[in-house]
Amino acid sequence: IEAPVRKTKSIVQDFDNITNQLLDHKELDQITYGKFMPGDFMGAAKLMRQHGSDLNIGFDYNGVDENFLPFFGLRLIAGRNFVKDDRGDAVVISRYAAHRLGFADAASAIGANVQVDKSFQQSEWLTVEIIGVFEDYRTASFFDSKESRSGFNNQQQSRGMLLTYKNRAFPDFLPERIAVKVNPQEVKKILAIAEVEFNASFPGEVFSWYFLDDSINKVYQNEKVTRNQILLFVMLAIVIACLG
Repeated sequence: IEAPVRKTKSIVQDFDNITNQLLDHKELDQITYGKFMPGDFMGAAKLMRQHGSDLNIGFDYNGVDENFLPFFGLRLIAGRNFVKDDRGDAVVISRYAAHRLGFADAASAIGANVQVDKSFQQSEWLTVEIIGVFEDYRTASFFDSKESRSGFNNQQQSRGMLLTYKNRAFPDFLPERIAVKVNPQEVKKILAIAEVEFNASFPGEVFSWYFLDDSINKVYQNEKVTRNQILLFVMLAIVIACLG
């Protein structure tokens, strides 16, 4: 579910309210929200560095709630996940992010204090604590990547991931998406419920939603084109071979 176009100062509280209201319906059992969802182009990035280091390393950034990791089945390999009303200086990073920061393994990153740039000018730095490390997951198609899930060719997917709790570390990075897990046989009923709750929380705004798998499939458009081209030339080669 898309966030309203007009965002008030209470938008985060409004997101908390609508997710709680949706969970009151027995048809829904898992909800999460964040700035980005899988399949989105990761348009935000943050620089991190070890204390005392001049080496600034860029990571894809997302502000999420405590349900994001379990909702999408992301495997925590060290430390802990966010908890309700967590600290603004607590961050969770991916395994590849920990590697790029210079930690020997995921466990050694837990409890470490690092710095994150507050703005894109790199003039102010926020000290944060790494509380968890999760296993890398692919957000680019295989067509645009190497065999290793951490060895991507395209710049947007080569950085590793930095997660903060909602927008507490960076207030300007407001939530943009609510993800709801539903029974496919009850989609229409649940959409009707979600629209009612959305209109109650955001009166006058347009209720907009999409299926996550449709968004994910867009990432693989290049594969579909390549598949069709290969099939075409294979069929032509077979026809020519049969003609002798």
